[in-house]
Amino acid sequence: MKPEFWLTSKHQALADFMPVVACWCVSAEFREVVEAFEPGLHQFFPIMIRRPNGKPIERLDGRQVAPGQYFIMNPLVRIHLLLPEECIGKQGQRRKTLKEVVKYVDDLCLSRAVIAGRHLWVDASFTMGEFFVSDALLAALRDKGLKGFLVQKLREA
Repeated sequence: MKPEFWLTSKHQALADFMPVVACWCVSAEFREVVEAFEPGLHQFFPIMIRRPNGKPIERLDGRQVAPGQYFIMNPLVRIHLLLPEECIGKQGQRRKTLKEVVKYVDDLCLSRAVIAGRHLWVDASFTMGEFFVSDALLAALRDKGLKGFLVQKLREA
């Protein structure tokens, strides 16, 4: 894993969660919350983020970015969690197989039995890097005031 990344965007400050070169970058605080729920289960690779011009980078909370504050996160739990027969298309049609599911369009439904007891996971059939979190983990991330992630609530059956 490359330990150093160059910030080339116009962002003035970094969030606690953000995409970095087809990976997920998380702050040390984000990592701490995940580790509290699932200790040692996922991989976190420390990285340094710099500007090409050498100017300091700040976090959204105003602190300057320093070594040990950001990590590339690799969620290691990969499961098949979609219930295709419960996923509903835009015209109300029920899907029959996973191949028919349109992940950014359909009303998706997850298997409650498959995700029970899990807090951070990736669906094995998705290939674009989406990951899922439990309601409890999301609440803990929000309680810490962490920023940068968008959440879509999904149905369970």
